[in-house]
Amino acid sequence: MHLSPHETRVSVTTPIENVLRKVFARTDDAFYDDVLLVDEREAFLGLITTQTLFKVQNALLRANISDLVDKEQEIRSKNEQMETDLRMAMELQQALMSFNYPRFCDDKRELQFSHRYRPASMVGGDFFFIGRISDSCAGIFICDGVRPALITSMLRALIEALG
Repeated sequence: MHLSPHETRVSVTTPIENVLRKVFARTDDAFYDDVLLVDEREAFLGLITTQTLFKVQNALLRANISDLVDKEQEIRSKNEQMETDLRMAMELQQALMSFNYPRFCDDKRELQFSHRYRPASMVGGDFFFIGRISDSCAGIFICDGVRPALITSMLRALIEALG
């Protein structure tokens, strides 16, 4: 009966995020007014000062910042691991690239192979292999995509091992 007709009331069951959203959305003329705390039956329990609400909001913001810093560090660590893995994959891919190609010569013509490989990113999704099948026939493997390239590179190793 002695309270302002436009007071802000919050129930003890209201989540703190909703309380803060409601309190900090008030108009300028009521922004610094204290908040009434009521029970489930709307019975008055006490006042919450705006200063206390600012402290609660500040504590929540600090906790959120701390969580974000932890998540950023976790992401940075995972990114570093992924970059290490990508560098290793790039080195493996480079090691599997052949630079010695078969040459085919007869009295009238000569056939040579060469390449220029420029991947679009650290690890390219392409793989190729040129191998001698006979004195006049070459076999060429060409793959596009990281997974097919990895599978084909394993096939190449098997083919070379088996002759």
